[in-house]
Amino acid sequence: MAAATALVFLGFGITSPVLVLALLVTNVALVTPAMVWPQRALNRYWVATRGPGVRPASLGFWEVVLTVSGLVLVWPTPFALTLLEDALAGMVV
Repeated sequence: MAAATALVFLGFGITSPVLVLALLVTNVALVTPAMVWPQRALNRYWVATRGPGVRPASLGFWEVVLTVSGLVLVWPTPFALTLLEDALAGMVV
């Protein structure tokens, strides 16, 4: 987790869309195992204590709506739009 946090601070001031994307992908690759491994242990605990009848909790309709609306509202920030403009300008032949 410390490495992922360091990558966030390392990314400040980087304007290259390729480098920003590389930092984001690396950050996700570092954080994902730290989230998945404890969840596997927690799942094993629930099965061991509650029995094999434990079933996974499903996502509710409003949880999905809230998640999607958060992505839509947060993603088009000025920084993201600047990166998109730079990337598109670099693609023009």
